[in-house]
Amino acid sequence: MIACPCCGLDNCHPGVRAIAELLIANGYTVTSVCRCRSRNDAVGGVPRSKHLIGKAIDIYLPSKYSDFKF
Repeated sequence: MIACPCCGLDNCHPGVRAIAELLIANGYTVTSVCRCRSRNDAVGGVPRSKHLIGKAIDIYLPSKYSDFKF
């Protein structure tokens, strides 16, 4: 999901969008890219989260990758 799920905000940086789309195309679950202030607050995001400006990606990794470090 690239746009904010609560309001549709889509201020994604082009490079971040390309990475998110590549992750999605390769079977990864992208859980968050863009967030409005309300959504960020609701999910416990930090006040200056990069999600607010479309420069962050959250992905879900199955538990078999729980020890994987980036």
